[in-house]
Amino acid sequence: MIDERIAAHEAGHCAGLIFFGHLPKEVRADNPDTRAASSGQVVLDYGDGLTRDMAADWLVAILLGPLCELGRREPWPPAYEDLDPGSPDSDLAALGRLTRFLRTSRERYYGHVAIAAHISHDPDFKAVHALVASALCREPVLDARQLRRLLGPRTLATFHLEEATP
Repeated sequence: MIDERIAAHEAGHCAGLIFFGHLPKEVRADNPDTRAASSGQVVLDYGDGLTRDMAADWLVAILLGPLCELGRREPWPPAYEDLDPGSPDSDLAALGRLTRFLRTSRERYYGHVAIAAHISHDPDFKAVHALVASALCREPVLDARQLRRLLGPRTLATFHLEEATP
């Protein structure tokens, strides 16, 4: 049985990427790496490499995962000073790596936090999030082909994903 909190968390990351026009290669709500502290994973295809725009989108999508969690106990988002690329928390570590990659100032980081908070209330984001979270509760691993089928042509067009490869 899949933990609904994990499904909601990973669906938050996934829906955030979709909101920015990036279709993940895979989203999963199981534990793909038993050595890791995380219980789910979203895999993004960086194509020819990570661009600054894609990194900024990914940073916001990482913030959205915990914002979408059901019954989250730990405070989120983390303070700028707490961003640590070596953290055992995979989201915190990724935020630390991305803020370094982007050379993000404290002010710009909190700008990304504000964007994530705003997106989390967007009706289109909420619809995609609910759809993906529900699907992950039934099927813990979804690849890009399954995501495309789940989203359907109208949602794919809304987020400019109609040309996304399966």
